[in-house]
Amino acid sequence: MTGPGLRTSITESLALNAMPEDIKNLCRLADISSKSLLLQIVRQDSPEKMVALVEKISRGQMNREQARQVSRGPQRGRPKK
Repeated sequence: MTGPGLRTSITESLALNAMPEDIKNLCRLADISSKSLLLQIVRQDSPEKMVALVEKISRGQMNREQARQVSRGPQRGRPKK
């Protein structure tokens, strides 16, 4: 793997590694191991929001697509045609 795909994988790995240890433990206890869900959790802008999202996911109140909607902020990059 080279180019943008490698850069994305590295960025995601660094983000997951930087997740606060207490949030990591909470994810383990909630049996959340999906990389995409973990990335949605770590993209929250505060530990409190991370905990709230973990709790919603673990209770079955939120699926992966709903978590993406929560995490999605203003769209960046070039506008689509």
